[in-house]
Amino acid sequence: MDDGKKYDDTDRGVLFRAEKKTDKHPDYKGDLNVGGVEFWLSGWAETSKAGVKYMQLRVTKKEPPAEGGGGKNTGNDDLPF
Repeated sequence: MDDGKKYDDTDRGVLFRAEKKTDKHPDYKGDLNVGGVEFWLSGWAETSKAGVKYMQLRVTKKEPPAEGGGGKNTGNDDLPF
């Protein structure tokens, strides 16, 4: 592995507490690698009607920038990366 990384992060991910600007923004943001494919990961801390705490997740594939400048709009304008 000669990409400058000290470890193999295949099939691993990370979530960091995010700064929420509105209730719709995720509580956690990060990234995830599944089988060598990179994804953005967003998480919301929720509580069910029965009072059980859980994490709601959204996974969005990272898209390479399109030729000619702009990248594909994935609808994740609230993600800083």
